[in-house]
Amino acid sequence: MNRKAFIAWELIIMFGLIVVLMALAIPRFQQIIFKSKEAQTKVNLNQIREAVIVYYGTNGGKYPEDNLFSLMPKYLSNIPEANISKHEKPSNKVHTGNGETYIDGTGGWGYINDKQDPNWGKVSVNCTHKDTEGSFWNSY
Repeated sequence: MNRKAFIAWELIIMFGLIVVLMALAIPRFQQIIFKSKEAQTKVNLNQIREAVIVYYGTNGGKYPEDNLFSLMPKYLSNIPEANISKHEKPSNKVHTGNGETYIDGTGGWGYINDKQDPNWGKVSVNCTHKDTEGSFWNSY
C-alpha cells in the first residue's frame, strides 16, 4: 500500500509527543533564563563594588555618602540594574541607610552610606529572597 499522508491517529500521537516534550522543555528553559538574569545581576553588583573601591582610592579614603550617583559618570556610566527574576522587577534604584536599614527588600541595590557605620561603603542586592542556588541575595 502506497500512501502519501498521515492518518488521524498518527497525527494525534505525534502531537501528543510534541506536547510532552514541550512540557518538559519549557520549565527548564525558564530556569536557564532565571539563572542568566541572576548571573548578570551578580556581574552588575561586582561592577558597582569596583567603582566604589576606585572612588574610595581617589577620594582620600572616603566612600560616597549619597545614593551612589556621585559615581557617575567618572566611575560608572550609569547604575546597572539588579534583575532578581522571580521576585522584583529589574531596578537600578539604590536604597541607602546603615547596616540595619540599607536592605528593605524592595529590589535594586542596598548601599551603606552612613560613615559612622563600620560597614560604610558596602553594596548588596536589595532583596531578602534566595536565588536559584539557595543563597540569600543580600549575602553576596
